[in-house]
Amino acid sequence: MWTPKIRRTKKILDVVNRFDVVNRFDISIASSCLGERLSSARMQKLVLSLQTKGRNKRLVIAKQVRVLSGVSSTRTPRQRVPRTKKVDLDLLERIEKSASTHHGWSLLSLPLPAACSDIKKVADELILNIPNGDQSQCSCRGNNTRGDYYHGRKWPQVQWMVKRLKHLQVSQQVKSDKFFKYCHILDVGGGRGDLGVAIASEFCGAVITVLDKNIQSLEAGENYSKRMGCSGAMNFVKTDFLSFVKEETDLISISPPVDVVVALHACGDLTDLVLEYARRRNIPFIVCPCCFNKRWLAAKGFTPRWYQFCDDEDASALQRLAESEVRPISFRSMKIINSMRMHAQLEYPARCEKKIRNNNIDGQHCRPTILLEQYSSSFSLKNIVLIREG
Repeated sequence: MWTPKIRRTKKILDVVNRFDVVNRFDISIASSCLGERLSSARMQKLVLSLQTKGRNKRLVIAKQVRVLSGVSSTRTPRQRVPRTKKVDLDLLERIEKSASTHHGWSLLSLPLPAACSDIKKVADELILNIPNGDQSQCSCRGNNTRGDYYHGRKWPQVQWMVKRLKHLQVSQQVKSDKFFKYCHILDVGGGRGDLGVAIASEFCGAVITVLDKNIQSLEAGENYSKRMGCSGAMNFVKTDFLSFVKEETDLISISPPVDVVVALHACGDLTDLVLEYARRRNIPFIVCPCCFNKRWLAAKGFTPRWYQFCDDEDASALQRLAESEVRPISFRSMKIINSMRMHAQLEYPARCEKKIRNNNIDGQHCRPTILLEQYSSSFSLKNIVLIREG
């Protein structure tokens, strides 16, 4: 749109262009006419832009008008307000209404996040695990520095997970009515070892195995564990989790057997594979999912167990909405997906069913306790945690 300011500027530039070509008009005179902010070099460039036509000419002149007005030459891009289509709202409402025990699943309650006490033993040292040790370097996650991100977001999540793991161990001890202590804790996708090292520092005597397919992250995690003095209790294994599950390496070569699984921000259907691993072995877990619309394992033939509760179209829509920029929509979708995931855990693996039949045990009393909990969304918007006790 040719506003009055742009039209006025264009007229001056037309005069400059005519005189510059015909009478060798001094470009600095025109520069002073348009204001002190316009250098001769910029003026020359602006005159040359008049050789273009249409929208490009208008955009160049409009840019200079902003400079002459004391405004940045770069226009701030307009931010569209995130919106949700009515068809998506209807889908969420329909699925939420259908949730009942008659359909095999129901929406699990989600208590408000509780405060997390400090774990001073490693809190002051965690910053050492920042790549290159540079706290001031800009983080790839927003405008904060890496130091701000670790202190304000990453470390509180690690604290929450460690604290919840300690409560899980206590609950298992109460159920078994005898002293109970974790012997082997598996950290899936543990990478640089933030969570694994924190667990090793709190659970003395336990073996901590960190699985990840990124060799650089594992090397950084191994070095970090050495600096923290807990490398003797930790194993860093380079493998993708699907290969680990298929090869049954935990039952063949790892001793003692894994008795609890943790994963902080397990991406996409990696969460579902971790849950399936725990279900088959009938062991507890604490898993925080993220990237709900990622299907890394689909090409390898893995189908999440919670798909049994909805058709493929609804499942894809839920995964897409879980990544919505509209927080209420994202939260509702995550709650639905995670509720389905947890109810899929109540199906026993074959060997457990056989044990229940042979020993005439009431299956209802053998069912694990499944929970959804959350930590503060200020740490991460993907803040719903899946927990299986017993």
